[in-house]
Amino acid sequence: AATRQLDPGCTSGCAFADQQRTTLPVALLATQVFALDGSRLLAVGSERSGGHARAFEVDLGQKSVTELPLREPRVGASFVPAPNGTLAVLGGVHDDGTAALHVELLFPR
Repeated sequence: AATRQLDPGCTSGCAFADQQRTTLPVALLATQVFALDGSRLLAVGSERSGGHARAFEVDLGQKSVTELPLREPRVGASFVPAPNGTLAVLGGVHDDGTAALHVELLFPR
């Protein structure tokens, strides 16, 4: 679906503005999007095929998508905002079925 922008300060006669499409390189399930700054977003979720946790920095202004690869590929991870402004990747399992015990922090540029 197209990305739409709505002015949160609008009180009457509000309309969505369609943005040029920015597409992730893989389809994600359980997608979460976190605002970074300006036109940058962090999109995270599980890939449709295989279920691996994936994270992408999306810049709507530059119309670019950059993957933020995880150090430990894992299935079933949770993405949680951390108190220091980063995004923590918690839990999940490795491809061999062992538990992913390390917490990873995503630091977008």
